[in-house]
Amino acid sequence: MAFVQAQSDNLPVVNSFMLMEFIKSNDCFNQNEIRGVKAEWSMRGTYIESAVGYVQLKREGNICTVTSEICPEHRIRTKNYKIIMIVDEEQEVVDTVKCFDCSAAEGGCKHALAFLMWVHKKSTQPSPISIECYWKKPILSAAKSTIIKTDNFGVTPDFDSKVYAGFLDVVVSKGKEVHSNNQLVKYYKSFSPDHDRTHLGLHKLLSEFQKCGGKTYVHFLSFAENTMTNELCSTIVDVTKDQSASHEWHELRYGRITASKIYDAIHCHKEDGSFINSILGAQKLTETKSIKRGKVLEAAVKKELEKKLQKKIQDVGLILNGKYPELGASPDGIL
Repeated sequence: MAFVQAQSDNLPVVNSFMLMEFIKSNDCFNQNEIRGVKAEWSMRGTYIESAVGYVQLKREGNICTVTSEICPEHRIRTKNYKIIMIVDEEQEVVDTVKCFDCSAAEGGCKHALAFLMWVHKKSTQPSPISIECYWKKPILSAAKSTIIKTDNFGVTPDFDSKVYAGFLDVVVSKGKEVHSNNQLVKYYKSFSPDHDRTHLGLHKLLSEFQKCGGKTYVHFLSFAENTMTNELCSTIVDVTKDQSASHEWHELRYGRITASKIYDAIHCHKEDGSFINSILGAQKLTETKSIKRGKVLEAAVKKELEKKLQKKIQDVGLILNGKYPELGASPDGIL
């Protein structure tokens, strides 16, 4: 049987149970590097609706094969990716969902998940009024025809950095004078080694290093070691004892590989995966039941451990070391 155009009345049904069973049993979507992240990105309705197109299918007995093209989100000027899905309609099992053109296809890419979610949505919520044909160009592909050239932006005025030097400090100062509660006034602090410990944040260290004309990683390590003195690092351990309740703790952890992420860092082989997103704050950590339970029981567990060991467990904050500026650790306590 030849392929026919997919419509709202002939798609194979992929219910919620089939969807979750496929994800749970497929190793490609359960690895530590991608756990939950690809699913989160692929479930966004705006992307699913605009990226999928040219859907067709054929049935051979109880096996339904569905093919489609999906427009890559960040490379819309490249050709669409080919996707195939195989569903056993009698056993109600999704056997295969595979993308053929994405570089991450072998590890289970988000385009495969996006198409799976698309079929799930369309097959369980068909159009109630009329039959809709899915053999059409993806909406996102239309962006390929729109080209913006630098000429469209006009002439860029000359920028004199000396004229605007200190402008941000002035804005923040005025905001404090009128007791403004905006985010800029709340979180911005000038680089001041004598009064502001957050200048040891990795982002601010890199900014200052660049302002000083630094170029190489080796030179940055030397700069960081000179800036992150043992005295300052010891002070940070004390002032960040409240850990997640401390603003400085969050500021200084940003961009650093912390102890809880060391394992992920060792096993990460990608430059733009979910691990990098988590380090840069682009991925929100979901507070699971286990995490909530740990927060509630932490103090009680410490006391019980102190009784058994007959030793006092000292509360500490973020531990930094100038020789390794990209690393940090916040242990629950130190004996």
